[in-house]
Amino acid sequence: MATGDNALAAGMDLVAGTTPLNTVDTEINKTRDYIAERTNAVTPISKGGTGATTAAGARSALGVTTAAEVDKRALKNTMNWPYAVAQVETNPPHQMGMWFSGGTGRPVVRVDSTDMNLALKDDSDAAASAASNALSEANARVAKGGDTMTGDLKLPNASAATSSFTVAYINGDGRVSKGTSSIRYKDLLEDPDVNTLGNIFPTLRQYKFKNGDGKPTLGYIAEEVAESPDLQRFAVYQTTVDDDGNWAATNVVDSIDFIQLLIAQTAQLHARVSELEDRLAAQGEPATGE
Repeated sequence: MATGDNALAAGMDLVAGTTPLNTVDTEINKTRDYIAERTNAVTPISKGGTGATTAAGARSALGVTTAAEVDKRALKNTMNWPYAVAQVETNPPHQMGMWFSGGTGRPVVRVDSTDMNLALKDDSDAAASAASNALSEANARVAKGGDTMTGDLKLPNASAATSSFTVAYINGDGRVSKGTSSIRYKDLLEDPDVNTLGNIFPTLRQYKFKNGDGKPTLGYIAEEVAESPDLQRFAVYQTTVDDDGNWAATNVVDSIDFIQLLIAQTAQLHARVSELEDRLAAQGEPATGE
């Protein structure tokens, strides 16, 4: 290929060898005009260009998805599930927000160096307080698999016990347990002589609960029960639990095992009534009620 053939093929005029030297400036300027025309022209894709003068036109010419559509799409894994999208948050700083839907109020999992919580986040990060509220609400819930409550347990809508119910107990360490009467839970079974239990009738007291409704109440005092040799077995003490789950009783009395005490008192009264009936029968006197 001879010199100038490419220029000629591109439609450019060639400078002949017989051109006068005093017209060289004209030929040089013509060459510069060619360069300017090529610089300002839209280069087609076949020539390594984009075939357009704008970003949108270039994407269209190259078959690239628009920016708006790219923002809505997420790569999918081998199970055809979209990958999570993550972004470093700036307000509050040093957080990473992960979400799965676009738009204002999208659900966000906020992760920072110390915590993770769920919140609703708008595009202007105005819901930073919602993240804190969501965390507080989550921390206030008791885990279904077992947890420790630090506040009161309230069941305002609890169902009435009408079948298959049992007595509920609160252990000294705070565990809620159901009453157990089956022999499979017991060992060292004996038949005690209730007459040897001593005086198991504490002094009946009347009192008002501190911070209560002000009504007088009848009952026993746990400390008085604990001080009586005959009643000590019915006193309930606070317990402690170590890191290994081992519990131990303290010397702080809290309550009375009223059910066990009532059963013992009833058995003792029954024995005394039976003894009285036997004496009356031996004397030939009718028992009470006959």
